[in-house]
Amino acid sequence: MTSNDVNHNSPMNPHRKLHSVSPFSHDNTFNTRNNRPIIYGPEKKLCTKYRWLVFLVLSLVVVVFVMTGLFLWQVHLRHKSEAAQSIKQSQKPCQRLPKPIPLPDLRQFLSSKLKEMEEFITKKKFGALSANVVYRDNIIWSGAFGVISRSEKPSRKPKTSSIYPCASISKVLTALIVYKLFDESKITSLDDPVVKFDADFKIKNPFDQKHNITLRNLLDMSSGIPREAPCYPSTKNNLCPYNHSVMIKRIQNSSLLVEPNTILQYSNFGYALLGNVLAKAFSGGDYNALVKKYVLVPLGMKNTMLALNSKQLNDVPRAYIDGKLSSVVNWGWLDPAAGFFTTVEDLSKMVIHLMSDSNKDRYLSKYTTRLLFSIANVMTDGVTITGTPWEMSPIDGIVHRTKGGSIYGYRALVAMVPELRIAMNVLCSNCEEFIYSLVQTYFDAKIVPVLRQHLSKLQQMKIVLPPNYSAYVGTYVTNDIPDLRSFVIVKEDKKLSAYVNKVPYFYLNYTAPRTFKVVINTDQMSCLNEYVIANVNEVLVFDEISSRDDLSHGFIASGASPSGKAYLYRAPSK
Repeated sequence: MTSNDVNHNSPMNPHRKLHSVSPFSHDNTFNTRNNRPIIYGPEKKLCTKYRWLVFLVLSLVVVVFVMTGLFLWQVHLRHKSEAAQSIKQSQKPCQRLPKPIPLPDLRQFLSSKLKEMEEFITKKKFGALSANVVYRDNIIWSGAFGVISRSEKPSRKPKTSSIYPCASISKVLTALIVYKLFDESKITSLDDPVVKFDADFKIKNPFDQKHNITLRNLLDMSSGIPREAPCYPSTKNNLCPYNHSVMIKRIQNSSLLVEPNTILQYSNFGYALLGNVLAKAFSGGDYNALVKKYVLVPLGMKNTMLALNSKQLNDVPRAYIDGKLSSVVNWGWLDPAAGFFTTVEDLSKMVIHLMSDSNKDRYLSKYTTRLLFSIANVMTDGVTITGTPWEMSPIDGIVHRTKGGSIYGYRALVAMVPELRIAMNVLCSNCEEFIYSLVQTYFDAKIVPVLRQHLSKLQQMKIVLPPNYSAYVGTYVTNDIPDLRSFVIVKEDKKLSAYVNKVPYFYLNYTAPRTFKVVINTDQMSCLNEYVIANVNEVLVFDEISSRDDLSHGFIASGASPSGKAYLYRAPSK
């Protein structure tokens, strides 16, 4: 036997090395077929263990990558779903406001809410409170609570005719002077500069020297003028005991705090200036005469005034600060900003006139009334809205206009929804933030929503179904509107619904033979879509009904195409 005859792979081979071979070491023994090392015995078991270990590690890595991928995919889908849901939620149906029609039974209808509100008031601590709720031309609820003075024995109760300081509600009266003069063309533009009405007006402007402060700047608090006027020193009974000539000289030494039309800053100074400048131009400098002529007399506000006699002062509910009696003071030159005394009965007269929808005997024209109630500025929070001089809040699709006042223990608040012709007026002493919670909890959150719901139910439109409705049911197409893929008319719930590209946007209200008016399906269309499509009261005129198949084979829509006319024809049967 030669060395060549020896089986080198045999365990009996004398030339075989006996040392252990690592599965990762380089051995001279190879499988001649695939050039891999051949391992035997214990070494083979060890190699198998390593292979399983590597396999498990790689498997775990793969599982981790797969699970991570699935997790990221689910997160992406969730975010996509949430985004879609957010978009869907932002497309809220456009609920049109009902008309404020006469409701003789409204007081009874709201009785539970009004009783609940009275109980809420009586449980609170305050000095005196007078309030009322107005709908259309009538006071539907009024009440007076508390006592005139906590030190009087026997105590006197306030009345709805009780006079209170109304503080910044005075700004509404000054704004009304502006709008009344504008309505009568005595002011040609709200953007007229202040110097047009008082040539002596001048204030230091370290910003835009070319910009003249305008009436609108003073109305909407965008003038950059400081909050308070240079009235120092005041007296015990008068906060600003100086005439307009003295104040104009002081103003010439004052300076704007911010550039006009950039930042809104509440300003008593600005409204006092507005009222006194107009008084100089239109009533010889007598602001009291000006406000009587253009506001108080036309509105019938006989108990609204700037100065009280001794009897009237004695009937004013007392206010206390830190347990001490607060003095009722005059505002002097600042009267246009906060100097008035009034009653809730007089405030009701004011809001009734301002909310009127009549075309006759109006205090302001409808155009000017819209200006009065229009939005002037939206703050960066997207919620706080201001007007001239209203503070506004969007609540359930309605802008509530309010004007509050506060001075040394007294509070005043007017809250209105002009579109529904409903308002609430509150005057009180030592009521602090309670006055706002009262209005927000009951007027904003209960009375207005219940009224709106009741009016909507009463005015729900009845969609008329034609006697031969089947003649109009079917699918229509057109060549005049490229992006209109289908217009399908179906009968649903005893009315004809029109599906535009598979969405039930409209109802068809039968008004005359072959003639329908388009009625918006408010459950399906957003306010933006309704505004853009602009087809409220659009008329559709159908073709004559064919005697051959008892069907109308098309109709004309005037507002559906830029050309002013589109013809939709019945789709051929398949």
